[in-house]
Amino acid sequence: RKEIPFSPKELIEMASAHYKGRRYAPAYMLLAQALTLSPQNAHIMLSIIKVLVYIAEHEGLNDEQRDSKNYCAQLLKKTNLSDFHRDELNNYLTRINVASPPQTATVQ
Repeated sequence: RKEIPFSPKELIEMASAHYKGRRYAPAYMLLAQALTLSPQNAHIMLSIIKVLVYIAEHEGLNDEQRDSKNYCAQLLKKTNLSDFHRDELNNYLTRINVASPPQTATVQ
């Protein structure tokens, strides 16, 4: 926590500027920091998943991003979201799974 010199609100604002500039990786990193400071914040989790949609569609997700998506999705599914936000979450998760399908272990 001492390593993050900004408040969650400041991090979200910076992430928003990166997102609007289509700089998705920096937006994701800032949102991940905000989530570290506010681990139960559904707005931050939904924003992370939204950014991960674009990363998945343009580059594919790395293991850390995939873990983050799974963590946020699990918590959000247990959260009392509005119907609009629930639909938004489901749409984002579908888009991520189409763009960057979950990896399966292969047996050799």
